[in-house]
Amino acid sequence: MPFGNATDAGWLQVGIGGSDGSYFPPARAWRSSFPGRHWTCPPVSRIGHHRAMTDSATDPIQSPDGYRNMLLGYLSDDDPAKVQAATVARLRELVAEAGTDLRTRPEPTEWSVIECIGHLTDSEVVTSARVRWILAEDEPQIIGYDQDLWVDGLRHDRDDPDALIALFDALRSANLTLLSTRSAADLERFGRHNERGPESYGLMIRLTAGHDRFHVAQAERALAAVREASQAAVEPR
Repeated sequence: MPFGNATDAGWLQVGIGGSDGSYFPPARAWRSSFPGRHWTCPPVSRIGHHRAMTDSATDPIQSPDGYRNMLLGYLSDDDPAKVQAATVARLRELVAEAGTDLRTRPEPTEWSVIECIGHLTDSEVVTSARVRWILAEDEPQIIGYDQDLWVDGLRHDRDDPDALIALFDALRSANLTLLSTRSAADLERFGRHNERGPESYGLMIRLTAGHDRFHVAQAERALAAVREASQAAVEPR
């Protein structure tokens, strides 16, 4: 079963609830160190964690299609399964790169590197349940959750990064194994998200890959901002 090219109709046209199923390519290109490839993303002036997403055009509740298209822009035409498989290694690299800055927030309302990793793990926990409901039941209700409350309430700022990534790795491996066993027809099965409307299994696979890149890039920006602030503090005036 092919998962590779986002130009395949099966990837582009399934599960875009509340719209005509069209995919609108983002306006500009950008490059990140993860995973060393070039892809496109929409022009968003400031993207922190979800509480800081003040652009109504990409708000997941106010503009579900805008939010989905933003994440799909991070994926571009890359294979979503391969992108997802590469994430765990990049998370381990980020922990090593961050060192003593792992838990430092660049701003009081912006997540640290470890909190970005915590959110990705929370998302994988939730996605694990959602895709299984979709595959096992007909049009199940999918309930949204408050990402900020989870990050704060689960105290991800205190987490052991190795344990957190081990959980993410186990869930991601199981979900990719599940994906490899499913038919093309299964990709069209969908659930009804209480905030964003119908979303298919196939779409969720692509959104998850874009979501990975979105938050890995956020963690990279957070670390760069912390390092820049530290450098500015020690430079003579």
